[in-house]
Amino acid sequence: MHKFVQEYIQQCATCQKMKSETLAPAGLLQPLSIPCLVWVDSLLDFIEGLPSSHGKDKNTGGRGSLL
Repeated sequence: MHKFVQEYIQQCATCQKMKSETLAPAGLLQPLSIPCLVWVDSLLDFIEGLPSSHGKDKNTGGRGSLL
């Protein structure tokens, strides 16, 4: 019976589209603490794999160095 169910699910188009979520819910977001001084904390998001922008340098947008 178990093998029959597995084969049926593998061949069923609706079953393949509507897969159940296997992860637990993420829960509520936690707020960041408010820094006491300026520039105590800083965050960066690195984005990779962006397409080229009409011949401009991918890292700086054609403006030269970031630093």
